[in-house]
Amino acid sequence: MSIVTIQSPTQILQTPAGQAKKQQFVVRNNSGAKLRISTRVQCGENDIASWVSMDGPGEIELEDNTVTEITVIINVPEDAPSDRYAYRLVVFDARDTSCSVQSEQVFIQTLAVAKKINYWWWIIAGIAALVVLTAMVTIIVVSGSKKPVPRPAPPPIPRPLPSGLSVVELAANNHPAVPSGMKVSCMTDGNTVRASSTCPVLKKGNVTYWAYSYVNNRVAMGIVAYRSGRMIKSWQKSGARYVWKITIDSHTKTVNFWGQSNKRIIMPWSELE
Repeated sequence: MSIVTIQSPTQILQTPAGQAKKQQFVVRNNSGAKLRISTRVQCGENDIASWVSMDGPGEIELEDNTVTEITVIINVPEDAPSDRYAYRLVVFDARDTSCSVQSEQVFIQTLAVAKKINYWWWIIAGIAALVVLTAMVTIIVVSGSKKPVPRPAPPPIPRPLPSGLSVVELAANNHPAVPSGMKVSCMTDGNTVRASSTCPVLKKGNVTYWAYSYVNNRVAMGIVAYRSGRMIKSWQKSGARYVWKITIDSHTKTVNFWGQSNKRIIMPWSELE
């Protein structure tokens, strides 16, 4: 004769993953004497021992022909798959553990829960991308609508010829010491006698060549070479006066000093060395 009878839950307990539920068993003492009983759970093929715990004291004093309720707590993990599990309640005499009774199989149906997707991150990322795209389009449209502001062309940089000679425009009042009998007379063009604020000056390395007119206004020029502001050589050349332009002819290897009425004085490169 069994020491106890066990009335098991008859319905399958459906438990979503991540939740805990309880099942109750009714135990009656049929031993004919007072019992001290203890309980445990016996699992089926799928071991769920870690999910199951007893709610209540480990041992219970039970008078003859009286009943008690044993509560079992099933705590299903969040990652549990959808499946059916079985277990039994085992009741035994705490003084003689060889005397035990098993309940009928009790079934649990777990229900896997789909993982929640945090859509807020996707919404925030989408808004941020839209803001960046809008800013880029605005910059492109605004920059495309602005008309470029014309910039003044930089002054031409004199390009030395193979001879090393070049022509620059210097302020007429910033000349070096003028030799006696000569004067600075630079004109705006060859057809007028209108003084220019600048003078054409020939350069070769650190040597400058100034073309002066004479104080007696004869049709001639004094070509004077300077190094660091000190005169190093001069030439008296007839044929033109009042310089307004200097040109370098790389074909004939000559320098032309243009004066009034577009008359000119021609000097070979070799003479300037």
